[in-house]
Amino acid sequence: MGRGGDTLGAWSLSSGEKARVFVNQLGVKERSNLLMALKQTREESLVKSDEKEPTRKQLLRWAGISGIPFIGFGLVDNCVMITAGEYIDISIGASLGITTMAAAALGNMVSDVSGLGLAGTIEGMAAKLGSRIPQLSPKQLMMTRTRLSSYLGRVVGVCIGCFLGMFPLLLLSTNKETDDE
Repeated sequence: MGRGGDTLGAWSLSSGEKARVFVNQLGVKERSNLLMALKQTREESLVKSDEKEPTRKQLLRWAGISGIPFIGFGLVDNCVMITAGEYIDISIGASLGITTMAAAALGNMVSDVSGLGLAGTIEGMAAKLGSRIPQLSPKQLMMTRTRLSSYLGRVVGVCIGCFLGMFPLLLLSTNKETDDE
């Protein structure tokens, strides 16, 4: 194997950095063989393992872990959309004569672009919360119940985030006199 010798020998792949160093020392053919062996091992573990369904506690924790970043996405999306849409409606909308719905659509576009730009930040902040990820095997992660749990966690997360992201509505003027100005 490349410069690493014929066996792993003293290699300890307990960290991602050590694993990367090891892989970087492999030749092209050796990397290809390692990748094929990893894929085969994964497939064998999915086929051969007779694993139980995840527990209710594991599924709830998985839903929570999956939903946390989506709270941030929903919050940012609604907050930016409302703020940008209102600004566009008041400033550009008045001068160009576009409808409120057109201003809302443009606000949504600004919000979507902001969401793309902030995705890494939101995911990083969610990861720093330190929630314990349930120990699920690859086969358990592929189970319908687990995937459904993840999906439902995301739906609940984005709904909570969108609700929280409505706070700019509390700051916007709804007074008829200020609207006429």
